[in-house]
Amino acid sequence: MITPHADRHPQGLRGICLDDAEIGQLADGWEHTERVEADDSTVLLLRGFKTSAVTYREKGIPNPAAMAGVAVVVTNAGGQVLLGWNPSRAVWELPAGKVEPGEAFEATAVRELEEEAGLVSRPESVLLLGTLCDSAHGFTRVTEVARITDFTGEPAVREPELITRWEWHTPSALRALPQPLFTASAQALNTVWPGLLAGVPAAHHTPRPRGDHAAGERQGPGTGSPRP
Repeated sequence: MITPHADRHPQGLRGICLDDAEIGQLADGWEHTERVEADDSTVLLLRGFKTSAVTYREKGIPNPAAMAGVAVVVTNAGGQVLLGWNPSRAVWELPAGKVEPGEAFEATAVRELEEEAGLVSRPESVLLLGTLCDSAHGFTRVTEVARITDFTGEPAVREPELITRWEWHTPSALRALPQPLFTASAQALNTVWPGLLAGVPAAHHTPRPRGDHAAGERQGPGTGSPRP
């Protein structure tokens, strides 16, 4: 490579010249470099780009400090949202669960929806609306909000030790439930329908880039329908 040297040309030609620092950056990363000065220019001979493999290593096992899960807001053709009754907590809650090691949020949403409620969907049908972060029981709680309108099957009790019945509710009816809503579920519902529920404990919401969830906003609640 041949370049005019910045120190030997007028400032007006700076845009086509390299200085010593820029020449050093250009030569970095090559196995063999040779520099020759020729009048007002610098000649660089570069051979053998360095390709040494980078190695990686984990640190020690960290102390548990956070819980990561996915809350699934699934609606039927009538715009009703699915909630399950959890008698041990005495709350209504969305289908939800912890993210398995190495699992994508979309895969968690599909897995939990089938394991808990018997509804079958596909990862490509999951719309992620963003991440909620708050505190619960001394841990940082991270909840990814997933939206599903494309599914097959009818709600069924699959884990009776957790959920004893599933029911469809219109979004407006959620304001008058006689029993409590699980806090993380309420936060997720307010992510899908901002302002739907009043007095929900705050959670920091990091939304997905607008292009990733614009389709869900256009679709609105309940306009999707289960696949036949």
